[in-house]
Amino acid sequence: MAPAEPSKTLKDNSSESRPLLGWQPDSAAWEALIGRVTEHNIFYVPAFALAAASHLLGASGSNTIGIWRNGDLACLFPGSLAGGPLPVWRALVHPYGPLSTPLVHRFDPESVLASWLDAVAALRPRPRAVILPLMTDEGPVAEALSRLLARRGLQVRRLDAHRRAALTNGAAGPAALGGKRRKELARLRRRLEEAGTPTLTLAPAEAPIAEAIDSYISLERAGWKGRGGTALAADPAAEAFFRRAIAGLAARGEAEIAVTRLDGAPLAATVTLRSGPQAWYWKTAYDEAHARFSPGVLATLDLTARLAADPALAQVDSCAIAGHPMIDRLWSGRLAVSDWIIALPDAGAGFALVVAREQAQRSARRLARRLRDAVRARLGRR
Repeated sequence: MAPAEPSKTLKDNSSESRPLLGWQPDSAAWEALIGRVTEHNIFYVPAFALAAASHLLGASGSNTIGIWRNGDLACLFPGSLAGGPLPVWRALVHPYGPLSTPLVHRFDPESVLASWLDAVAALRPRPRAVILPLMTDEGPVAEALSRLLARRGLQVRRLDAHRRAALTNGAAGPAALGGKRRKELARLRRRLEEAGTPTLTLAPAEAPIAEAIDSYISLERAGWKGRGGTALAADPAAEAFFRRAIAGLAARGEAEIAVTRLDGAPLAATVTLRSGPQAWYWKTAYDEAHARFSPGVLATLDLTARLAADPALAQVDSCAIAGHPMIDRLWSGRLAVSDWIIALPDAGAGFALVVAREQAQRSARRLARRLRDAVRARLGRR
């Protein structure tokens, strides 16, 4: 689909719904909003979101809502309207974008969110509910939205609430490690240094970003994701998205790939994204032939030290699942997220049905994962 032309209407106290790619002509207004947001979300900035829309998303993001105030973009919230007997508007998340906190102007965010909610309710077919997967439960956007819902008397249910690891206020996460674990990691680092010469290169500051992208993709392809068919290299569209998004963000100082090499060969790589005072530890990969040295953990420790020493950062989101066996032991901070389901006006009994449908779908997915894991474990024992 070709990008839409910039809106010809007066951009003053109005709302628009367009496909995500249709917002590309207004990238300048979009970028200006990012400089004034209540909370940052790297997955909704143009360099990332437009790359995802071009290569990955299909119809996802087809009803992205923008709110204009006095000629400026005051809110951008990617999402899609799903029809059927119980229509819902669902905010955009995907395997590479695990956060749905919207971009909302920091001046009077509650009023801006009210305009967004009204714009969603005006879509046709009229949605019964709004679903915000992986939405922050704390922070100024969540607080403003909660006040708005309370003022309007709208129901909200939160499903799959959890707290994922975070590095907050520059706190040094490894300090939370016990002495025994710290000694073990120091021993592993010494063993690695005895095996060869480790070096660390940061891209794009110290090396071309394209070279670092190649190193990350090759490490991932050679590891468990490659064997499982989920590596970027196994999906040309996903690889194209990754290359475009990282190159675009790196050119703006918003992406960094740290590559650890052992005697010149890639050993581990971490990918960090940042927007304003927030960062996201997005991806990591390592050479499993050297797993005895725990290179992924050592690379994460190096990354943690750099992030904790950066006074410009307020918080780093691990983007990890709850209870992650590695990062939860290194970072003691936590970021509360859940899936918000919000009733729209006149939803009636439809809201309870939407919630029940979501719960049933999640139960089915959990059962499917358990069965898959059981089959893999059984096959692995043969």
